[in-house]
Amino acid sequence: MKNINFLITILLIPFLSFNAQSDLELKGIMDLDLPTGGSTGKAVHVKAVQSISDLSIYGIGVANNGGGTDGQEYTFPSISLNSGEEVIVCRDTVAISSYFAGCTPFDFIILDDQAVITQNGDDAIELFENGIVVETFGDINVDGTGEPWEYKDSWAYKDVSGSVTFNGLNWIMGGVDCTDGSTTSLTSNCPYPTCVTQPGNVSDITFKVDMSQVSDPFSNPELNGTFNNWCGDCNPMSDSNGDEVWEVTVSLNIGDTIEYKFSADNWTYQEMNDPNGSCTNGDPNYTNRVLIVPSSATTLSNVCWGSCDPCATSIESNELNQVNLFPNPCMDKLDILSKNNFKSLEVLNYIGQIIYSNNMITNNLSINTSTYSKGFYFVRIQTNSKISLHRFIKN
Repeated sequence: MKNINFLITILLIPFLSFNAQSDLELKGIMDLDLPTGGSTGKAVHVKAVQSISDLSIYGIGVANNGGGTDGQEYTFPSISLNSGEEVIVCRDTVAISSYFAGCTPFDFIILDDQAVITQNGDDAIELFENGIVVETFGDINVDGTGEPWEYKDSWAYKDVSGSVTFNGLNWIMGGVDCTDGSTTSLTSNCPYPTCVTQPGNVSDITFKVDMSQVSDPFSNPELNGTFNNWCGDCNPMSDSNGDEVWEVTVSLNIGDTIEYKFSADNWTYQEMNDPNGSCTNGDPNYTNRVLIVPSSATTLSNVCWGSCDPCATSIESNELNQVNLFPNPCMDKLDILSKNNFKSLEVLNYIGQIIYSNNMITNNLSINTSTYSKGFYFVRIQTNSKISLHRFIKN
């Protein structure tokens, strides 16, 4: 009898572990139709329910075409996660980063260098912990074509408001083929749920300029740019506390690349910017400031009139001067050194597409630029309190 009891216990272990609470959960499944084609839009999104010291105890399996489990096929790298942090593992990090330009729903973007993430929109996904299934999306024994959980050229996202249910958990479905022809999530027919951060996909951006070193007899500074057709005084700035730092807040489309400059008294005066400045477009004839609109409300660093940096007497710390990019221009490698730790760092091309992202907390980083085309790029750095933009040139 003892032998029988022992055998029953062994047989029940996999079944019980399937329903056990895991510190990692499936959050999203993607089979996106990206401009880069092929497998570049295939990804799995997971979230840490509790802090995880070693992510490599977890893995993914793709059950193709209802043929049952294939076991664990992908193993996550050995990194730690804090509770609430979100990870996407994908076949092409550049393509996924570009598609999610304008929103940053993931703390880590990880390359599937094992070529395992191959789901075609009709395949079930299994999450493994220590080699045992702890969560499943879909039915591993059913081809998902025509099923409520089909996600061909689309995505599935776990949320309490979802209408498709597995093991008591609800999922939102993007809709079959809903990403066809799209270039970014925000502009698609079905933005990924965590990508929609504000109604209308806009962010409130506060611009600040220090006028303390301007000798011209101005009355009221203003903000002009591509977003308001350089309209003159339609976005006037204010200085409510009299500290000579003027500011204005405008709503801008997330992910847009805008050019702008400060002027005063309906173009009576305008700043003259340095085309070699880290915040400008590099055009010696029409030198404007450049901003890639972030996905959340942001107050930009205080800058001096006609400069990318704060005035020497500014009351704010000179965060832009505390970031060094070298060599600039660069060839095969760009080194970035900051006095403060980065919270996130992104490299963007001239049209605002994210081609590199890193969420590792550090104050120095080397980026391989050997595959970059010649031209100018931007590095967007977020610290605990500021977002700054820095330009570099690839020769």
